[in-house]
Amino acid sequence: MDVIGIALSVLSAMLLYASLGVLAPPVFRKICTQAASLPHPIDARERVRIVEDNREALVVRLQMIGAAKRNIVLSTFKWLDGPASDGVTAALACAAERGVRIRIVVDDFGMNKCLKRRTAFRLLASYPNVEVKRYNCASLLLPWRYNYRLHDKYLIVDDSYYLLGGRNISDRSLGAAAKHYDIDRDVLVVNEKGTGGSLQMLEAYFEEVWSQRVSRSFRPRRVRRRKQTLEACRALLNALAHEYPQLKEAFDPSAGTLETKRVRLLHNSCRPTNKAPQVWNTLRELAREGHDIKIQSPYIIVDWSMIKPRAHVDGAHRVQLMTNAPEQGANPFGCGEYIGHRRAIVRAGVSVLEWMGGQSMHTKTMLIDDSTSIVGSYNLDLRSTYLDTELMLVIDSTAVNEQLRDHFEQMARASRLIQGACVREPVEDGLLFEQPAVSKHLSSSARLQNLAQRAKEACKRGFARVTGVVFWPLRYLM
Repeated sequence: MDVIGIALSVLSAMLLYASLGVLAPPVFRKICTQAASLPHPIDARERVRIVEDNREALVVRLQMIGAAKRNIVLSTFKWLDGPASDGVTAALACAAERGVRIRIVVDDFGMNKCLKRRTAFRLLASYPNVEVKRYNCASLLLPWRYNYRLHDKYLIVDDSYYLLGGRNISDRSLGAAAKHYDIDRDVLVVNEKGTGGSLQMLEAYFEEVWSQRVSRSFRPRRVRRRKQTLEACRALLNALAHEYPQLKEAFDPSAGTLETKRVRLLHNSCRPTNKAPQVWNTLRELAREGHDIKIQSPYIIVDWSMIKPRAHVDGAHRVQLMTNAPEQGANPFGCGEYIGHRRAIVRAGVSVLEWMGGQSMHTKTMLIDDSTSIVGSYNLDLRSTYLDTELMLVIDSTAVNEQLRDHFEQMARASRLIQGACVREPVEDGLLFEQPAVSKHLSSSARLQNLAQRAKEACKRGFARVTGVVFWPLRYLM
């Protein structure tokens, strides 16, 4: 009995240690009122292409990897199993077979455990010219490091061009295989000189992440039937080439690119510790210099310092914020937290648009006036602000801004407006819109489907509200 009691006491102490280690450190956030200094790169003549479609996003990645001659650098938060993800793995394995040097860093939490058992990925990691590292591996002895994740997503090829944005290596973000997918955005940046500019900044940032002590090498188990696995990779790429005919064409990275004045890289610290809100402060300062601000973020999880009246709209005449409607967002915790802050955000002078396009929006973008566009991985939430590594590209280009602004307006047509009156006149669900009545001319089955859809949406809104209240103490981790 005494032995059982001692064992239970030790177990309880270990659980308490792990829980406090995971939950307590992020509560004590760093205060930083200064914006991060944006470097002024030399004239690198960088051109930019916006990648919106998920099919195009997969094609561009496969084309970039297939065209690589010297080296590839890849960083991602999630690398999940699926047809599109397998295609990326197969393309990398074939590039490694050609002798291309490949370095990959994946967040340990986002690296699917099944991926380590995938034969193609183990084949890729086994090549002598390939190095794979996992960022911030979980440790029972150091639980306070658990929440500091690598949220960067980019691909660099031959020190000449790169792709950066919010897409993970997942079927939700790449290709057309997934029934439910994310609407996201990448930026292809081509450095015409091959040196300087944002490309050099990104490569320096990667080297800093790569050299961190928490970035540990991934050593795969012995790979059997290497020849058969490589042939399977080539067969998969041939099948994808039939599905995506663009893969049969020679890749020209400059095709479809737009001219820019300059491209700068904005990022948080890459150390696994509480971070100063450098990205957030810089975005706020850039917004204060503008008059017409448009923001897209899938999640809105903020504290009072981020939503206090006119905290991020000083100097701006108009601010529009687009996020997922609670009934269709892929993250119910984020939607629930947003519902609780919706009125405060509107009171701050922000015009809120809730995306109702049918699929979850995962885009992270800020547009300032008609010349500045900011695209990357930063979500408007506490994790991206204080905990995770994040990357954003600050693009000075009228042509790029116009293209992104047109896309914002298109999405706005499928969004509902949350007006200031909803703060003063509460209505059902806090929204100033009416659900369309079910037409009497519809068939019985169509009316039942309509009612079922509305009931499903109401359930999702209710679930989001409940989770927002229940998990409010843990909102900084969501």
